Amino acid sequence: MPLLYLSIAWLAGTFTGSFIALPIWVLAAAPLFFIPAIFLRNHRRALVISGLCLLLLLGGALRYQSSIQMADNTSLQFYNDKGMVQVDGSIS
Repeated sequence: MPLLYLSIAWLAGTFTGSFIALPIWVLAAAPLFFIPAIFLRNHRRALVISGLCLLLLLGGALRYQSSIQMADNTSLQFYNDKGMVQVDGSIS
């Protein structure tokens, strides 16, 4: 069952990453969630699974954001919605 939770967290992270841009410090602060697991022995398993879900959620969002290509004037997507553009090319 924990694998299902982790998989859903990854998918939710990739979905969330398409709407929200997360700064890198958020991923760096995520391991702080594991600190209570050291002191709470009765709920350690639940805290570790929820902490891993949090890490996978953030990791999925950052993975989505890192896969987006930047649009500069050397790519065709830069010219979207800019009016008529003529593209010349050659086949060699």
